[in-house]
Amino acid sequence: MCKKVVLFVLAGVFLMTVPVMGADIPAKVKDALVKADLRVYPGAVYCTGSLDIGVRLATSDSPEKVRAWYQENYPKWSVQDKYGAWWFYDGPPNLGPGGIMSTRNMTVQTNKQLPGWHSLPADMTTEILMASPEQAE
Repeated sequence: MCKKVVLFVLAGVFLMTVPVMGADIPAKVKDALVKADLRVYPGAVYCTGSLDIGVRLATSDSPEKVRAWYQENYPKWSVQDKYGAWWFYDGPPNLGPGGIMSTRNMTVQTNKQLPGWHSLPADMTTEILMASPEQAE
């Protein structure tokens, strides 16, 4: 009986920490995005995170469509795709991962785990990860 109670409590704590589908962006995160001049892709859903360590968003649009939208909205940013991920960042071309992580940056990729992790519709598998180290508190 004690094990069942402990499991029930742990399950409840876990469920409280997983954002529900379509969760609004918390005010603190929204403010940080505005301050960092980082736009949320239209229709993207907030999943988790804070801008200083990374915000995860999800959409059902293809990674290519999302990447094109960001490149159109941030024409002076650089693309780096030679380290196994598509990086988009506010810095000079050809930075390595350490340099990219010190700038406003994002990755856009397919992540088939998103729906299960964040209670999203099955087609929401495009992940947008944004970070702005300048927003660290």
